[in-house]
Amino acid sequence: MIFGSVLLCLLGKKKEYKGIDYIELASWCVWTCVMFLPSMHERYPYPAEMLMIILSFVDHRFILPTVLQIFCSCQTYCFYLFDQTVQIPSAQAIVLLISWIYFTYTVFKKQDVKRDDV
Repeated sequence: MIFGSVLLCLLGKKKEYKGIDYIELASWCVWTCVMFLPSMHERYPYPAEMLMIILSFVDHRFILPTVLQIFCSCQTYCFYLFDQTVQIPSAQAIVLLISWIYFTYTVFKKQDVKRDDV
C-alpha cells in the first residue's frame, strides 16, 4: 500500500526527474522495505546505507538520517562481532522510525521543489 500510494503521487506530478531523484527514490524504497517487511536482518539495509551516503555528499539534509542509520547498524553488528550488547532495541527502533520519517519527508518535499542541480 505504501509503494502504491507513492507511485500514484509521483505519476500525478508532471515533473522531469533527474539522476539524483532516482537515487533518492531507490534509497527510500530499499529503506522502506527494510523498515516494514517482517524478518529483515541487519545486513539488508546495506544497499540503502550506500545510497544514503551518496545522497549525503550531494545534499546535506540527508546527513542526519544517514548517520543515524549507520549508527544503529553498527550497534547491531557489535553484538555479533564483539559479543557486546550496546543496543536497546526499543530505543533503536524509535530512532530508526523517526529517522525514516524525516528521510521520507525530505525526499518527497524535495520532489515538490524545483531544482537546477545535478
